[in-house]
Amino acid sequence: MIKTSPKKNRGYVNILNVSISSTPKQSLLRAIYLNLVEFDKSEAKSRLLVVTPNPEQIILAQKDREFNTIINIADIALPDGIGIIEAHRYLNLSLPNNSSIKVLYAFLQGIYIGFCTLLNNKWLKENLHVIKGRDFFIDLIKITNKRSWRIYLLGGKNGTAETVQAVLERSYKKVKIKSFSGPILNSAGYPVTETDRQLEEKAVHEIGTFKPHLLFVAFGAPKQEKWLYRHINKLNIGAGMVVGGTFDYIAGKQKVPPKIFDALNLEWLWRLFAGNQNLRRLFISFPLFPWKVFIYKIKSI
Repeated sequence: MIKTSPKKNRGYVNILNVSISSTPKQSLLRAIYLNLVEFDKSEAKSRLLVVTPNPEQIILAQKDREFNTIINIADIALPDGIGIIEAHRYLNLSLPNNSSIKVLYAFLQGIYIGFCTLLNNKWLKENLHVIKGRDFFIDLIKITNKRSWRIYLLGGKNGTAETVQAVLERSYKKVKIKSFSGPILNSAGYPVTETDRQLEEKAVHEIGTFKPHLLFVAFGAPKQEKWLYRHINKLNIGAGMVVGGTFDYIAGKQKVPPKIFDALNLEWLWRLFAGNQNLRRLFISFPLFPWKVFIYKIKSI
C-alpha cells in the first residue's frame, strides 16, 4: 500500500466514481511545498502522489480498475480539463420531482451547461476550477528553483526529457535537474523488453542516488500512473507527479494553444484545427464523456 498523506484537509468531488481534487490551486501547491520542506529536512512521513485526470482518463478508469484505484488513492488529482468542470456542475444540478420529465430535464440541463461553457464561464467554474497539469508543472518548477531543490524528469520519447532539462535550465538557474527517457512500457506499466527492464533499473538507481524533491513521470496514461504507483515507495523522493504530454509542450514539440482559446474553453477546437488532436481521443472527450455523465445522472434518479 502506498504511503500517502492524510486527505482530510483537501476537498474532493466525484465524477463517475473518480475522485477529483476540489481544493484551490494555491492550497495544493502549498501542501506540496510543505511536504517538500519536510523531505528536505529528512522528516517527511509520506511521499505525495499527484495525478492529472482529464475526461479521457476518467472514461479509461471506468474499465481499468487498477487505474481507477490509483487516481482515487492519489493525494492530489488535478481537474485537468473543462469537461470535468462541466460534469461536476451538471451532476450537481437538481431535477424536478416529477419522474415523467426527469430525463428530458436532465438532457436540457446538459444543453444549458454546454452554452454556459461559452456564455457563463464564471458560474460554471464557481466551485471547481480547471488546473492544467502543464501549468502546475511550471508552478512546481518555480518553487523548486527558489529553494535550489532537485527534480528528476523521467519519460518522453526520443530524448524529450533531456530537451526539457535544457529548456528549464536556461530559465531556472538554481534548480538542480537530471533527466532520462527511461524504458518503453506496456499498458500495465511494465518494461516491454529485457533492455527496457535494464533501463528501468537504471532510472530507479539514478533517482535513488539523486534523491529529487520532485519526480515528474511522462510515459502517458495509464502507464505513467501505474509505474509511479508501483515504484513510489521504493523511491527516495518528496513527491511524484505524472505529467503526460507536458514534456512535449516544454520541448516545443507541441504548440501551446493561444490564450483566447484557453479563455473560451476551446483548447480542444484549436488542437483539432492545428492537427494536434487525435480524433479517437477527441471522440472520447466529446461526445462519449458527456454521454456517460448523462447516463450516470439518469441512473442515479
